[in-house]
Amino acid sequence: MEDLRQTALAYYLSANEDIRRHVVEEIFGEMDPNKLRQVKFKEFSAYMETIGCENMSSEEFYEELKHGGSDELEFDDIITLLYIIYSQRPFCGGKCKKFVKGMYFTCVKCFDDFDHNEGTLATPTFSVCSQCFLARDFEHRHGEFLDPIVLLNLKRMEALRNQQMVVEAASSSSATSANGI
Repeated sequence: MEDLRQTALAYYLSANEDIRRHVVEEIFGEMDPNKLRQVKFKEFSAYMETIGCENMSSEEFYEELKHGGSDELEFDDIITLLYIIYSQRPFCGGKCKKFVKGMYFTCVKCFDDFDHNEGTLATPTFSVCSQCFLARDFEHRHGEFLDPIVLLNLKRMEALRNQQMVVEAASSSSATSANGI
């Protein structure tokens, strides 16, 4: 969780003042109705269910999120929570069902699935932690899985190839037009 905390803090510190004040402060305030600058489990759980993040409303996740031995969530913990929500860090779709703090594998087909008729994502992505992936301790209808770093690099290479083909087609078209063909 420490890597996620550091990443979240880096994003927070580099964000503009509006984002820091309005997003983080407002959400922290919504979770902390008694304004004690700490969020108890009951307040946290109720808020997470209200915003549709039931998988994050467990006491186990709350305990993982707490930092520095405090009994309640503090402001820095909320920064980490927001990073987890906005980055869509997964819970394992395998047997363990735990929050994935480290490396994981994502189904490539689910990642790419897009419903062109509706213009919306057709299905959520499906991800499993490294342990469940290695043990094949999950059930899923597709078979191609990649970790996010490999997936990102693969998508980048596809985009660069597509861009190259567009440039080549434009050059070929220009040459044809210049020759009067």
